[in-house]
Amino acid sequence: MTAIEGQSECEDTAQKETKTEIQLDDQGYKDTIAQALGGQKKAFQKISAKIVSILRSAIKELDEIVSFNNVEQFLLYLNSVINFSVSEGLVATELLSRFINKNAKHEALGKRGVLYNDNIGTMLVCLTLITQKICRDSVARNSFFASQFTMQTSVLNLSEVTFLKLMQFDLWVEEKDFWKIFQ
Repeated sequence: MTAIEGQSECEDTAQKETKTEIQLDDQGYKDTIAQALGGQKKAFQKISAKIVSILRSAIKELDEIVSFNNVEQFLLYLNSVINFSVSEGLVATELLSRFINKNAKHEALGKRGVLYNDNIGTMLVCLTLITQKICRDSVARNSFFASQFTMQTSVLNLSEVTFLKLMQFDLWVEEKDFWKIFQ
């Protein structure tokens, strides 16, 4: 073996080692956002912590069911079933924060709020469904989400409309806001 062949062999090995460190999503695309946050699992942990923090700030006596571990399992499940990405998780945290703010303003006007302990699960499913609808060209149907979480499709549809109305259909996340969340 010549020095050049040996060098080539070393380069191939180094490339293979580098490739195994890069996480790929189910379609084989690099998830560079997840990489920057320390890997997919760590990124979903950070997103879960943020979601729970936002919910705790909004609901005085947050149900124990809405724990860090449960939210993390929810996101990891979505990742495995519909390839819910870290980027989508970041967008979802921004939308959740806006939703909480608009709900608080709604309540401050003396109107009944729309977020309670007994509908947080439905709201989280709605949040991820809407997030996918604004981030993707092709998404799973509402009936798929309803069947995955043993909900009636009509309840999910109504919840989605309620979410969108409260948000006044303002769902666009500016790039600067996305990177602020990422930081």
